[in-house]
Amino acid sequence: MAGSNRMVRLTVWWAGLFCAVAVAVKLVWIFLIPGLFPGAVSNGLVVASLSWVTAIKIAIIVVGILFIKDLKSRKNRKRE
Repeated sequence: MAGSNRMVRLTVWWAGLFCAVAVAVKLVWIFLIPGLFPGAVSNGLVVASLSWVTAIKIAIIVVGILFIKDLKSRKNRKRE
């Protein structure tokens, strides 16, 4: 039972991290990209704001990388 409770907490933590990353990517893009690249935005080379789908795709990549890194560090800790 204790292992199941730990798994639920980890799942909720990763899901919360995923949501936070998706929102952070969208907000950072909205406020940062048009200010850094105004010419590219006005010429249509870069979009001024991301769609939620694109923000979720980026969040999947970021959280996936973090998850793999976490798994590797846990594996290394068990060896020691």
